[in-house]
Amino acid sequence: MLVAIVSIGTLAVLGSSVSNSFEQVNNALSVSIADAGSDGPGGTPGGPTSVPPTNQPTATPTEESTSGAPTSVPPGGSPVPSATNSGSGGGGGGGGSTDTPEPPESTETPEPPESTETPEPTETPVPLETNTPIPTATNTPVPPTNTPVPPTNTPTPTPLPVGCDYSIPAGDTAAFRAAVTSANNNGSSTDTICLTAGSTYSFSSASGSNALPQVSTPITVKGNGATLERSGGDTFRMFNVSGGGSLTLESMTIRNATIGSSNNGGAIYSSGTLTLTSVTFSGNSAKSGGAVYSRGTLTVTGGSFTSNTVNLDGGAIYINEGTASISGVTFSSNSSSGDDGGAIYINNSTVTISGGTSFTNNSAYDKAGAIYNSGTLTLSDTSFTGNTASGDGGAINSSDSPDSLTVSSSTFTGNIATGDGGAIRNSGSLTVSSSTFGSNISGDDGGAIYNTTGSLTVTNSMFTNNNATGDDGGAIYDNSDSSNSANDSCFSGNTANDDGDAIYRRSGSFDAEDNYWGRADGATSAMINWRVDATPYRSSCPN
Repeated sequence: MLVAIVSIGTLAVLGSSVSNSFEQVNNALSVSIADAGSDGPGGTPGGPTSVPPTNQPTATPTEESTSGAPTSVPPGGSPVPSATNSGSGGGGGGGGSTDTPEPPESTETPEPPESTETPEPTETPVPLETNTPIPTATNTPVPPTNTPVPPTNTPTPTPLPVGCDYSIPAGDTAAFRAAVTSANNNGSSTDTICLTAGSTYSFSSASGSNALPQVSTPITVKGNGATLERSGGDTFRMFNVSGGGSLTLESMTIRNATIGSSNNGGAIYSSGTLTLTSVTFSGNSAKSGGAVYSRGTLTVTGGSFTSNTVNLDGGAIYINEGTASISGVTFSSNSSSGDDGGAIYINNSTVTISGGTSFTNNSAYDKAGAIYNSGTLTLSDTSFTGNTASGDGGAINSSDSPDSLTVSSSTFTGNIATGDGGAIRNSGSLTVSSSTFGSNISGDDGGAIYNTTGSLTVTNSMFTNNNATGDDGGAIYDNSDSSNSANDSCFSGNTANDDGDAIYRRSGSFDAEDNYWGRADGATSAMINWRVDATPYRSSCPN
């Protein structure tokens, strides 16, 4: 009975011991797990050794317990103590479970380095948002911005000057022709062709009679001081302007063009609109219009016409049934070797010449060393010097009515006609004002002016040292039956081989009142013939 009671008590003690052992093991495991997450070993003195992390190698076996049973560490983590036996033969009250001894220091697992710790999720950078640039239009160049547009990326060899539609390389006549053709195809808008400054374009051949295609639309050619010339033996002009065409030439020289002795317009033939600004024409030739033949509208500003020739009419310009305005132009040494108008021939046209235009040393085989007028001609601020005609009108010959010639503020000096009118021969309507005639010579009548069958009015003008070497009227010869006059003017030093050193009137009467005759007491009989009324007179020159 006692044995049974002892046995039962022993079992109770053993159960309590086992229970306490499992509780201690459980506490040791809890402390070990908590210490594994701290900087140093945890637990109370004599407590269990902390368990290394699960990714560390399996720990070596621990020393045996006091009971002789080893403690094993499972592959997955913390060591699990094996069950211990109660001390056999120990006292019932003092017999308890044996605590798992601490492993030696050498068996402690070192703390994992900080670098092995798994970083907090919040510290991991987000690739797309913070580290990797998002390929947007801001970071990646947009092709249209960085890649030039083809027309800009491939410029023309020579950048076009401002205001130019075509730029012609120096001497490139083929490109010049192509540009005119292209401009003609562009319709009614004006195309501008720019030549290379100071260059020479030599044409040795032509298509038909023209070096360049016929101009049929509005075209402007800016010469920039360039020269257009004919070379070789072929005969051709430079430009032909159709009736619907318009050509403007600026700042260039056109030389040595010829269309032969049977055609007109040595350099230019125009039936349309032709505008010339600061253009020089030199050494061109034709049947008529050595440089220019115009049947439309002609405007010439500045520039010069030098040594152009014809074998018929208009050494420099022939104006036929059109209109013309000429200002500030120099005409020199142009000639007609076969007929009239050493510089200009006007036929049934209206022409204005002004702005300091000058005619010097031009000559005609027959009439009009400078200008032959068979239309309406108005002159102002124009000079005529040293022009000669083998026939009549050393400077100008103006034909029958209704043709008219109006002269103002102009000068005629040293012009010579083998026939009548050293400066002007008129058979239409002639009006002269505020002009000067000096040292002009005729081989027959009218040293300065010869008027036949037309009307003549002179005011506020000066006649000095003019000479009719062949016959009458040293200054003026009037062969008309019209009521003509010369008033408020000065006559001095004029001479005639026969009658009327100043004025000679063939028939009827001539009004010459209020003039100065080179002396205070009026005209002498040598100065005027009896048909001239010279009273009253002036005692000094009013001009």
